[in-house]
Amino acid sequence: MTSLPQIGSEGPVTPCPRWDLHKGDIASIGAIEDRTLRRITFERAIPGRSAGPNAPAQGRLLQFIEIPEGGPLFLSDAEIAQLSKEGRFRLEMLDSSDGKARADLPTALSLTDAERARIDGRMKYVSACLALGDEFRFNHDKIRPVIQAVADAHGETPPHTSTVFRGIHLFRKMGDRLGSAALARKRGREKRGSRFSPAIECELYRCMTRSLALPKGNAEDALALLTDWSHETYPDQTIKLPGLRTVQRRYKEWFDQYTRDEIRHGPLYAERKHAAYYERRLPKLPLEECETDHTLFDVILIDEESGTIFGRPDVVAIRDRCTGVCLGYGIGWEVPSYTAFLEAVRHAMYPKDLSAWPSLEKDWPCFGRWKRLFVDNAMHFIGANIAHAAQELKFEIVELRPGEPWMKGAQERLFGLLNQKVVHNLPGATMSNTRERKEFEERLQQPKLSLRRFEAFLVKYLVDEHQWRPHEGLGPLRTLPDVPMRLWNRDIEKVKIRELPHPDTFTALAGDTAMRTIQRSGIEWDYIVYQSEALVAIRVHPNHKPGKSQHTGTRYRVTRDPQDLGRIWVFDPYRQQRFEVPAVRQDYAAGLPLHQHQVLVARHRETIKGAVDIDSLRRVRATMLRLTEKILNDKTFKEVDRKLARFLGKQTSKRIRSRVHPENFSAAGSADLLDLEQLVGVVGPELRSARAPNGTRRGARAKPGSVRPVIVEPGELPREGERPLIQDDQPSLPETPQSSDDCSSLDELRSRHIDWEDE
Repeated sequence: MTSLPQIGSEGPVTPCPRWDLHKGDIASIGAIEDRTLRRITFERAIPGRSAGPNAPAQGRLLQFIEIPEGGPLFLSDAEIAQLSKEGRFRLEMLDSSDGKARADLPTALSLTDAERARIDGRMKYVSACLALGDEFRFNHDKIRPVIQAVADAHGETPPHTSTVFRGIHLFRKMGDRLGSAALARKRGREKRGSRFSPAIECELYRCMTRSLALPKGNAEDALALLTDWSHETYPDQTIKLPGLRTVQRRYKEWFDQYTRDEIRHGPLYAERKHAAYYERRLPKLPLEECETDHTLFDVILIDEESGTIFGRPDVVAIRDRCTGVCLGYGIGWEVPSYTAFLEAVRHAMYPKDLSAWPSLEKDWPCFGRWKRLFVDNAMHFIGANIAHAAQELKFEIVELRPGEPWMKGAQERLFGLLNQKVVHNLPGATMSNTRERKEFEERLQQPKLSLRRFEAFLVKYLVDEHQWRPHEGLGPLRTLPDVPMRLWNRDIEKVKIRELPHPDTFTALAGDTAMRTIQRSGIEWDYIVYQSEALVAIRVHPNHKPGKSQHTGTRYRVTRDPQDLGRIWVFDPYRQQRFEVPAVRQDYAAGLPLHQHQVLVARHRETIKGAVDIDSLRRVRATMLRLTEKILNDKTFKEVDRKLARFLGKQTSKRIRSRVHPENFSAAGSADLLDLEQLVGVVGPELRSARAPNGTRRGARAKPGSVRPVIVEPGELPREGERPLIQDDQPSLPETPQSSDDCSSLDELRSRHIDWEDE
């Protein structure tokens, strides 16, 4: 905003044209957008003075009176010219001194098409008359041939000479300021009064408001309410009511679209529907501002092994605002899903492992920690969980106002493209709405897509197509397109990051922590057993209390990653450290998300509930109880002893041994110096569940039993050797001397009980 000059300042006087104003002329000064607009009326001109021995020269000042306050305002001719240049001084009404009502004068930009056509039609006659110069006279006989010549040239009926004279007078008077718009007619004429009484007009307005408050109210409903009011108010009189067409015209005159939506749907709906969109400037560098949102994809996924239906996946994506690249994604099943959001943040901050998708043609080098993350009003984006995550991961959360999707419209567009380009062509798609679902109802297929295949389609589209396709809104102007990966490769080297968060931070932020007891079989959590030799060190500690009878044992804090149930972390309170404990069934739990496990367990329970006969099981149990009572009531124990001997004989043939696989090292492979340029490593096969998505890949976790030694000969490439036999590392017990007859424990027992009889 340009401030007004200092009024009455003394200094050198610069010659400039003088404004020809008359007392009573009204002007507006200031601007509406900065709330400085006010109206003033011209009062008088104060002559300037020449320089004297004790006073400098001062130019002429024009005195104005503010409306309606009445305060004086002094401006010079140069100051008025500067304000006019900026559009902050405009003459609105001139004093014609004829006693007629004043009206706002239109400018060239505010003319309607009809007014412009009328002015152009009059202006050609005015220009032809003014072209006569000194020969022009206000004489009808001399001007009539000129008007007729112009009309013949355009093939139209000539106007009256009085009309042309009136146009010449207006153009001479206001043409210097308004141009040809000076010939426009005055506006602001009052309309004809209503034919109905004010009481009927007021009641009609109330009835129309009541009809708009109805879900499907219209002009007919308003007229019905008005008729009912007239019968109750004037039961003995017949009054004239407006017709249906009149009520419909009143709807257009009295209620604009915003007012209609506000009455019918509420103010929040009206503000969202009619709000103006404003574009935001893009950040200068990548990773300065990112935005995230989630959407429920229109496809149903199943378990590829058992055929169990998992449902529709909820995908959370994180997009960089500067370049438009997708930094990462997370797949969840609950809506909203904080777990999926945390997985998306982890996937976006770290480099991507694309080994699970060998068919990709491009790379996905986008990762890093951002400064600000824009989120919407979804439940999992405004709670304490995300605030705690932002504090731990050191980025700022910017919450957008509810009902303003245009603030991150590019993110909404990304989800729309993913649904259209990836999902709607896959088997099991549900389409976006009921109309599309009905159109393709006969051709829609049953769900046949697994989670891993869905993820493969998603990554293929993001890496090879979406991020290498031009998108609008990324160029130097928001209407110009650009390629996301081109912008990323151009500017990412200008971004500096210090250190990425530790992986344990995400597991701690997941908040999936419980207190569990440690048994000899390990730790059981949601039907999955976790076992490790590290748990023995806790069980043998003096402060550890095993569970006995009705008393539970000592509980320990365990934490798991909801996206990978293949391992948990146990905190040892005695040594103040935590360690990882793998699941016993790695073929089932490795990389398996928690939601899939819960769905599989629930479906399994439903299956066995229908297959189990509870009455039959109870009858079997009753038979066993009767047999137990018979054995307990028998006075002779020969049969019982014989059964005991047979049981002991069977136990001697069973040996349950737990082995700890030792690590194997190759002496030949470790004899030479380590070459840092060409590392030779031994990596075992990765154990992952077939149900696990590819996005939960955390790198191969080799088992010692699957490691082969590396043989290195001088001058040759390393090769794998024979897998060594796994030796039992338990200490060998001293041999127990046997008797001379070398009899088994069963024979010894029989020799002591000669009265036993074999069956």
